Amino acid sequence: TKRLSKIQFSEGNVAKMSKSVYNLKGIRSGWIKFRINSILVAKVIDVVETSTPGIANLEIGINKDDVYLVSLGKSFNVKTSDYKKGQLVKVEYETFIHTIDERGKSANSLPVESYSVWAPRVLSESIPQGAKVSRTKEVIVSAIQDHVYQQKVIQNEGKLFYIK
Repeated sequence: TKRLSKIQFSEGNVAKMSKSVYNLKGIRSGWIKFRINSILVAKVIDVVETSTPGIANLEIGINKDDVYLVSLGKSFNVKTSDYKKGQLVKVEYETFIHTIDERGKSANSLPVESYSVWAPRVLSESIPQGAKVSRTKEVIVSAIQDHVYQQKVIQNEGKLFYIK
């Protein structure tokens, strides 16, 4: 299972005993899972309340070129009271998606780039003093090293190309 989780383009691997049961309470017996993931430090852009009282999703972002914050999307559920806008959080994610959109690009312009993460889980509301928000270039390098980088190019003809 561990070996299969590390092959190229794998998102991880789960092995289950033949009589194991998927329990809706999240209690599993007879399962072993190896996920491929990486970690970054994000800034909380917004705390988005869910329909469940006291539970929120965090809109998180990282720095682009040390100039501005770009959103990576929303986290899985967290306790609302533990988080505030502007706070730094450690986030584990399974895929870093870098989209390069060339539609509408003229000869002298750059394509529009955007970023998102798949399955972002906030690991900690407390970040060591002096920690900084991750930068896109650093995250791309670590995502490539951790085998969780995906680049999507959208060309003018509307064609999509996925590069990993």
